[in-house]
Amino acid sequence: MCSSVSPTIRNCIITNNRAGDDGGGIMCHVASPTIRNCIITKNIAEVWEGGGIRCRGCRGVILDNCLIAENSARFGGGIGSSRDNSPRLVDVIVTNCTFSANSAQYDGGAVYVRDGSEPSMVNCILWGDTALYGPEIALEGSFPLSFLYVSFSDVQGGEANVCDYGYLYWGLGNIDADPCFADPCNGDYHLKSQAGRWDADKGQWTKDDVTSPCIDAGHPYSDWTAELWPNGKRINMGAYGGTPEASMSLSNAGNIADLNTDETVNFSDFAAFTDNWHSKQVLLPEDLDRNGVVDFNDLTIFADNWLWP
Repeated sequence: MCSSVSPTIRNCIITNNRAGDDGGGIMCHVASPTIRNCIITKNIAEVWEGGGIRCRGCRGVILDNCLIAENSARFGGGIGSSRDNSPRLVDVIVTNCTFSANSAQYDGGAVYVRDGSEPSMVNCILWGDTALYGPEIALEGSFPLSFLYVSFSDVQGGEANVCDYGYLYWGLGNIDADPCFADPCNGDYHLKSQAGRWDADKGQWTKDDVTSPCIDAGHPYSDWTAELWPNGKRINMGAYGGTPEASMSLSNAGNIADLNTDETVNFSDFAAFTDNWHSKQVLLPEDLDRNGVVDFNDLTIFADNWLWP
């Protein structure tokens, strides 16, 4: 439980937990945690809400680059958010998260919002969740009414499929299209791509026969620079968007050797390249041939792009 503090929970796997009441995976009560790069899966809230995460009376919770899957509760299988008459700024800011295969017995398979809560979601994927009402999103109608802001996200069924008894702000950039997950049955929610998808089990890039519509579909002002080239110079939706594990773009915008993304290949890029010479590490931007080591093959590619454009 997070209570009256502002912790950071980073790079954690939170799985197979069970709560007798709320918050099967994480319970946030009057707190302001940052939850980043986490996998929250197969947790259960037995009595009430928030199978994966429960946010109650919170201020400024930040949830980004998280996978929230296969959690269950009566309300809000993935996440439940409520104000509960506590003063707040913004309850929950959810960015680049993937919700899938969560279930609620009643409302909000992925997301459940009530009691004046005011979360926002951008660059997210909500797909394959289930509930009696609002398989992806449900807003309860109790007073004070709740607000939910959704933009540049892939929501199965779209706005028409939201169970809305509050104030739903359906912003720009939302889509309703199969995200083409790599292997959701085995917990792999990377996006398929004909240009290249990171296979974490094999530790290598692989190419698919289709490309997800969620690639290059996030907010145009979101930071995409951590995505390896080709990245389309625009962030992907979902848990891996904006990270080195982002699935690759079919666009050739930019240049593979422009390591600092300043629109030219020069000595600044070469300095970054040499700093990682002979590094044996996956997902380095300096590993231009993407084989796990920075060597002469990469130097050849770099030289071929010298002084671009």
